[in-house]
Amino acid sequence: MGVFSLIAGFFINWFSKPKKQLVSAPIIRPVGGKNSALYEVVEDFTINGYTVKKGTKTDGGSIPLIFCSILGVHPFSPSIIAACIGHDDQYDNVIRFYEETKRVKNRAGRQGALEAFKQADNWFYDALQLNNRRVRCKLFFWAVRAYSTLKFGFWEWYIAPIFNKEK
Repeated sequence: MGVFSLIAGFFINWFSKPKKQLVSAPIIRPVGGKNSALYEVVEDFTINGYTVKKGTKTDGGSIPLIFCSILGVHPFSPSIIAACIGHDDQYDNVIRFYEETKRVKNRAGRQGALEAFKQADNWFYDALQLNNRRVRCKLFFWAVRAYSTLKFGFWEWYIAPIFNKEK
């Protein structure tokens, strides 16, 4: 497994090198004690038309460590951190809306939350493209899409239409 991830990481990293870095990494600082994995944005920044406010909490890119070598990035790599923080901020807003619609059993609101999740994922893909090439962006996009599908149970709206395309 280790040799495979090393070889895959080399090729993905090679083909994912950005043409030029267009977005600089935001300034963040640790929050909490030694064992805390949370960081806080020190000053407002804008990426791909979305403004992240000062004080926004983040854990960086939520990448399982086994995939860090395959993707060729660390969760706080400058090429992905701004997009990850913006995506986390959008997801936090959508999750609050989703939990409220789930509590009151509002199916139309749930559909609206799904659309907001899709928009956040699409925004994330576009924001990643500012500093990365397509291979890495696609891998991140599909990982985020799979995570939200599994966590929030959107199989019937998120994934099933892929297999039920009308011809």
